[in-house]
Parts: sequence; C-alpha cells; structure tokens
Amino acid sequence: MITRYPYVHPLSVEDMVFGIILTLLLIEGSRRAIGPALPITAGVFVAYCYIGPYLPGLFRHGGFNTEAIIDQLYLTTEGIFGMPLGVSATYVILFIIFGTFLEKSGTGQLFMDFASAITGWTRGGPGKISCISSALFGTISGSAVANVMVDGWLTIPLMKRTGFNRNFACAVEATASTGGQIMPPVMGAAAFVMAEFLGIPYITVCLYALIPAILYYLSVFMSIHFMAGRMGLKGLPKKSSPA
Repeated sequence: MITRYPYVHPLSVEDMVFGIILTLLLIEGSRRAIGPALPITAGVFVAYCYIGPYLPGLFRHGGFNTEAIIDQLYLTTEGIFGMPLGVSATYVILFIIFGTFLEKSGTGQLFMDFASAITGWTRGGPGKISCISSALFGTISGSAVANVMVDGWLTIPLMKRTGFNRNFACAVEATASTGGQIMPPVMGAAAFVMAEFLGIPYITVCLYALIPAILYYLSVFMSIHFMAGRMGLKGLPKKSSPA
C-alpha cells in the first residue's frame, strides 16, 4: 500500500476480492450500528461513480470502473484507511477508554448526586438535575445516547412526578444529553477529526467549544426554570437530596 502508485499499478484478483468484501462489510456494519442513512448515502455515491457519464450538465463525469473504485477505497489513504479512521484509532479510542473507566467507577452517579444536591430542591429541580448532570457527564462521555442511559431512567420519572408533562420531560432529557457532545474535553468524534483537518491541537478545539457549550446549557437551564415557574412547580424535598 505504501510503495505502489494508485491507479497505475493494477490490482490483483486478491485485492479486488478483499476490497469488495471489506466495503460490503463496512456498509452492513454501519447499517447495524446506526441505521440505514449512512449506507444509503454511501450507496448513492458509489452508484454515482458508475452512472456519472450518463448524467446531464454539471453532474456528468468520465466514470469509474470497479477497479478504480476499489483502488481508491481499499488501497489508498483517502478511502477506508483515511484520516477519520486514523483519528479514531489514535485519539478517539483513548477518550472512550477514559470515559468508560470513569463511568464504570461510579462517576456518573457522582455527577447525578452533585446535581441533585445543588438544584434538586429548587423550582423545577428534577429538570435542572437533568441539565447539570448531563453537562457534567458530557465531559467524560461525548455520547448523547450514553448520556440518556445514565440520566434518563431517573430524571424523566422525577420530572413527571413533580408536575412536568411527559413530552417536556423527555424533551429536556434529550436536549440536555445532546449537549454532552459539545461539552469539552470529551466531545463527539467530529471534534477530533476537526482538529486533525485544521492541523491544530485538540485542546484548542476544546477551548473554542467551551463557551458555546456553557451558553447552551445555560439556555436549557433557564428554559426549565421559566417553565417550572409558569406551571407553579416546586422542587424535591431537601431531605431527599444528597447532602
């Protein structure tokens, strides 16, 4: 892969077979992991390589055969084995291990208890618990789904019991958990790719993301507060909050 010239050196039969198999496996793996959207998008672009010569205007191109497509995807550093995979294998995996370690060691519950202690007794307390705990958990997770799994099972029933309607309770948890993906230092994988593309340290991306993340959670917090005030809701009894 390092010494050959793409599009110049012909592919062997083995290269073609394994390239096709790997491409199909990745498409199927992405479908199982995140649904049909990404495989359909990839399929459209692969089809475009074949049908380009028959399209009108700006969409027309000279066309690519299967060998050229597999050469680009499988045997260059601008396809499957490109920058996003490199970032995932070198940087993202470290933060995933770090976040998982903290989560399994009980840090998620610590964040929940801390948020409950400082806001649980205030107006709309359960909603504010969801907001603050999601922001704190976002610092070690960077995953909206994981955030919901840690917080949602507790905060959504609490919000419903204290008077929030179920639609608002679910919306609060979903919004607060989604913000975890932009809360430094562990953000979504796109942040690592961004740093690699721009050629800047990852800590610089974190610093620039900090202010928008704080403003995001401040707006969520105030929305919960104003909604609770309009509905005349109260917080949890102080004795039920961690000391």
